[in-house]
Amino acid sequence: MLAGDRRAPAASEAGGVMADAQTVARRGSSCTEAELRVIDVMRQYVTEAECARRLGLSQHTVHAHLRNARSRLGVRTTRELLATVFA
Repeated sequence: MLAGDRRAPAASEAGGVMADAQTVARRGSSCTEAELRVIDVMRQYVTEAECARRLGLSQHTVHAHLRNARSRLGVRTTRELLATVFA
């Protein structure tokens, strides 16, 4: 990805994320595509900062996606979010 390019990286550029995208989409069906991308990276137990780096997003954006996804799925923590989506 080039500097200044704001598109989402392909799975190969983001370290192989979204390998299980269909499962994530089914279980997190009320989440947006952007939220699902963040959730998929976070399941590798990385920090929000590392997730942001891998996806080419700001840390604030990653935090907002996680907050919104937790709200949509009715859970309080990111750990609960991951357990719900990947159960």
